[in-house]
Amino acid sequence: MGAGGITAASFGAGAIDATAIAANAITSSELATSATNEIAIAVGQRQIPDSYAADGAQPTIEQALLMIVQFLHERVVSGTTVTVRKPDGSTSAMTFTLDDGTDPTSITRSG
Repeated sequence: MGAGGITAASFGAGAIDATAIAANAITSSELATSATNEIAIAVGQRQIPDSYAADGAQPTIEQALLMIVQFLHERVVSGTTVTVRKPDGSTSAMTFTLDDGTDPTSITRSG
């Protein structure tokens, strides 16, 4: 080690307790599982939970993404009501109200 590096002599007697470290250490399998989960979260490689923000509530990033995707993929328009369905294609996730059934110019979440 170069000048100024950490050496065993730079620690006082008993400064590092190898027995305590070993008893409380993270195992390699715990570390691997934790690292895998953190990496999956960081790169977005996990399934988005089926969770929708309540009307008027701020969504989480995952909720917002799911709400946008479902609005684009699974919606039914009937008169002035737009119903957005969950990924199963039949369960209602959100509803919206159009200002006009023929020539809408605005949409508002209603449930």
